Amino acid sequence: KNTLFWFLKAYTINSDDFQTLNSLVSGHMMSNDSKSAITAVSDYINRFPRHADAYGLLGQLQNRAGNPLEAIKNYKLAVEYSIKRGKALLILANAQLQVNDRVSANKTLQKAVAWDPELNEAFVALIQMAITDRDKTNGLSLIKHLRTISDENDPAPDILSGDLYRTLKDYGAAEKAYLAALKIGDN
Repeated sequence: KNTLFWFLKAYTINSDDFQTLNSLVSGHMMSNDSKSAITAVSDYINRFPRHADAYGLLGQLQNRAGNPLEAIKNYKLAVEYSIKRGKALLILANAQLQVNDRVSANKTLQKAVAWDPELNEAFVALIQMAITDRDKTNGLSLIKHLRTISDENDPAPDILSGDLYRTLKDYGAAEKAYLAALKIGDN
C-alpha cells in the first residue's frame, strides 16, 4: 500500500510518462486491484491513442482479468501502432492460441516472420503448431529455416526435430535428433 501511494504520487506528477504508468499498474497489481490498473491504462490510452506499448499493457491486464477477447482486441491495436511489429504479432498470436484460434494464430505468426525473418520465437511457435498437426513437410521446412537463423550452439532445432519425429512415431529419427541436441547441450 505504501508503494502504491508513491506510485500514485509519481503518476500525478508525471502522467505523460509510460514508465511511470507501468509502475502504477505494478502497484495496483501488487494490491490485487486489476480494475484500477485497467482504468489507469485506459485513461492513458485516451490521452495517447497511438501508444503501442499501452495497448500491449492493457492486453496483458485484460488477459489476467480473464477477458481474452478484449486482450486480443488490444493486442491487435498494439500491432497496428507498433514500430517493431514482429514482436507485437508474436504476442497477438500467443493470445490467439490461448483461446484456441489456431487459424488466426497461424496467419499472425506468418505475418510476424514476414516482418522479422530473424524472429526465432515465431518460428518455434509455427514448428510447435506443425508438430501438433503432425505436418511433417511444413515442420521440417520450418526447422530447416530455424537452423539457418539460429546460433550453431542452439540445440532447439534438433530438439524440435526430435519432437516432430516422435509425434510422427519415427522413433529412430527422433532418437538421432535428440542425440544431436545432447552433443550441443545437456538439456
